[in-house]
Amino acid sequence: MKSELVAVIAFIVSALAICLLRPLCLKVGLVDHPDAVRKQHAAPTPLGGGLGILIGVLITSLLVPELRDGGFRSFLYALVPLLIVGLLDDIVETRALVRVIAQIVAAVLMAYEGGAVIRNLGELVAPGLPLVLHGWAVPFTLFCVVGVVNAINMSDGIDGLAGGVALVALGWFAVAGAMQGAVADTVLAVTFMGAVAGFLVFNLRHPLRARASIFLGDLGSLMLGFVLVWLSIRLTQAEHGGLPAMAAVWVLGLPLLDALSIIVWRLTQKRSPLSADQDHLHYVLLRAGLSQGQTVGILLLVAWLFGAIGIGAWRYGVPESVLFYGALSVYAVYLVVMTRVWKAMGTTQRVADAGK
Repeated sequence: MKSELVAVIAFIVSALAICLLRPLCLKVGLVDHPDAVRKQHAAPTPLGGGLGILIGVLITSLLVPELRDGGFRSFLYALVPLLIVGLLDDIVETRALVRVIAQIVAAVLMAYEGGAVIRNLGELVAPGLPLVLHGWAVPFTLFCVVGVVNAINMSDGIDGLAGGVALVALGWFAVAGAMQGAVADTVLAVTFMGAVAGFLVFNLRHPLRARASIFLGDLGSLMLGFVLVWLSIRLTQAEHGGLPAMAAVWVLGLPLLDALSIIVWRLTQKRSPLSADQDHLHYVLLRAGLSQGQTVGILLLVAWLFGAIGIGAWRYGVPESVLFYGALSVYAVYLVVMTRVWKAMGTTQRVADAGK
């Protein structure tokens, strides 16, 4: 079945599922309530977006034989712990440790049930010198799964951002899968693209919708993080013509950059790396005076450009070491700039508090 038709089917099913889930979530109390700190939406909002995306993917899989090949069943098995803890967290907030344990269990299932393991990081240091992980392959894979899943979860702060970033990354992975002939992975990426687009109709702000009418929820953000890391590992560890690992890092560059910098900043401030705050880049842009729509638009453009660099560099034969050192340079500059911004924000807040 053509990719365009697969995406359309997933889009329609996801959108219809969300139409049915919205009143049901309100009825059973599966909603996100506003507060005075980070959750500043106007009214209690349903948290069924992730469920709608999942329904869209599952029903599409029944209609598309190509989607059921290439480890799709293993992907679903490994996803189960995240679906369970994500739904629990949406109903009654769970501890960060519980979420991390679920992510580790999912990563173990992915590695041993699905065979998705990072064994080769590519020629990072210099051409002709591949970095093979050997006995560190599975532990490093677990680390990457937890990192990517939490990075997407952290980006779920304003309407349309997490879903939009995931949609952009899925698009680039679909391109990469098509370029290397990975049919099953391409179809999986396209299916999730359609399902996420169906969700964004109700979550992304646009002229016909002033604010989101449904949220992704932790179930949704954990699921999207997991499918992105699944695709990145499957595509980069292919035996022939695989996507370079550093190209996948660039595709996921925006959420990884924000999450890693935030974690480093929190540790320097002697805070938990998984604590909640308003130091993320999207909050900084909002405090600078941009609207939510402008903030999401700018960040999605940046996410697209990062992906274009990664896939474009692979397409035109740019050495992996160039991508690696380029990524390190971007991260170093970003961390220096954001550290100054966070310090200035802290000083401004202290002055404001002193004036009260």
